[in-house]
Amino acid sequence: MSADKKSRFTRACVLQDRPLVELVEKMGANPLFITAPEHDSFVAGISHLPLILSSTLVMATTKSPVWEKMSGLAARGYRDVTRLASQHPRMNRDICLTNRENILLWIDEFSRELSRFRQLVADSSEDLEKAFMEARQARESWLDDYDKRD
Repeated sequence: MSADKKSRFTRACVLQDRPLVELVEKMGANPLFITAPEHDSFVAGISHLPLILSSTLVMATTKSPVWEKMSGLAARGYRDVTRLASQHPRMNRDICLTNRENILLWIDEFSRELSRFRQLVADSSEDLEKAFMEARQARESWLDDYDKRD
C-alpha cells in the first residue's frame, strides 16, 4: 500500500471509528491505525525479537560450565534482560510459528548489528563508544516520545 493510500486508509478509519477512538482514548491509550502486515512486522521487532534475545541469553549463560559461580554475580541487569524468558513456553512457540517470517527478518537485522558490535570489540575500535552513544541516544529519543504519549 502506498504512503498516500495508507494515509487515506488511516483517515477513513479514524472518521468511521470515531466512537472507538474516543473509547480507546478514555481508557488512556493512544489509537494507532496500521495494517495487519505492519502490525506483525512491528511486533516481531519490539516484542517477539526481545523474547528470543532474552531466551538465548539465558541459554548461552546457563549452559556455561562456570554458570554456578557466574550466577552469583548476576543481578538486576541480567534479571531485567532475561525476564521475557520466563513467559509460557507454548505461547512463545506459538508466537514464533505464527509470525515466523517477520521474526526471521528481525533476527537477521539483529544479527547484523551484533556482528557489527562484535567487530568493533574485536578491533578495539574507537567507534565502539560511538556505537554505544548512538544506541543510548536512540533509546533516549524513544523514551522521550514514549513519555509524551501520556
